[in-house]
Amino acid sequence: MNRARLALTVIISLLVVTATTDCAMQRMRENLKNCEFDLDSVSVKNISFTSVELALDVGIKNPNSEQVILDELVFDLYGNDRKLGSGKHGETAIIPPSERKIVTIDFQASLSEIGLGLLSTLKSGQATYRMEGTAYLDTFLGKVPIPFSIEKDLSAQN
Repeated sequence: MNRARLALTVIISLLVVTATTDCAMQRMRENLKNCEFDLDSVSVKNISFTSVELALDVGIKNPNSEQVILDELVFDLYGNDRKLGSGKHGETAIIPPSERKIVTIDFQASLSEIGLGLLSTLKSGQATYRMEGTAYLDTFLGKVPIPFSIEKDLSAQN
């Protein structure tokens, strides 16, 4: 009887440890809701006759007292309200508490859309960009979407 009781105690202990770990991981993912996103930089990776591949560095600032886990990020990028393309980051990123981490995302855009965006900038004299997207958190209940939007007026910075 003691062996059965010991086995039951070990199983219950393992279940409690697993549930506690799952709750902590869940909290770290939910803390993403409090984070601030910004576009840090853009660089050209590759260019062809029809498209350009960019590396977008997105800064994520974690104001929480615990680390944050980002499981996936999808977004659309707009220049002067003109959609330039879409991007996706599917790797898990961990952002330490009270820190900012840069996540690099590959992004492909049509050269014609980029050109039309530049033409619009030249005509209007304004340079604005907007990044609208959703960060996804993997939970035991499935993926939880956290929408975000970044908008900056680059012409106001000059």
